[in-house]
Amino acid sequence: MGEHSTEKLFSQNSIWIIFLTVSIMAPIVEEVLFRGPLVYFRNSPYFKYAFYTSVLLFGIVHIFNFEGDAQLYYYTPLLIAPQLITGIFLGYIRVKLRLKWSILFHATFNTVLIGPVMLLKILNIPME
Repeated sequence: MGEHSTEKLFSQNSIWIIFLTVSIMAPIVEEVLFRGPLVYFRNSPYFKYAFYTSVLLFGIVHIFNFEGDAQLYYYTPLLIAPQLITGIFLGYIRVKLRLKWSILFHATFNTVLIGPVMLLKILNIPME
């Protein structure tokens, strides 16, 4: 499928830069950008469209994490399926509990995903 952007992130940066980028900055920026505007559609007849558009955009943006040739795009639905599902959950949390909770959940989710790799990096254990 090509190289994933996290491979470069882990090979070229310190554990603190990785944590700051993945667990703090990305959740804040992505939640404000993709789910922040949902508040404006909450009582609108267009809420459903706004909600699923935010989910789709969130998923589509994550395809750019992959580097590969044109064939990569045939697999786009499979590659972004986790982000689409996560986007639905984060959107639900955003609508029901507010933006700060979707940011916190997103940060926790990302930290759990990168936690094992960060631990290997801290312990200086090769990942290959």
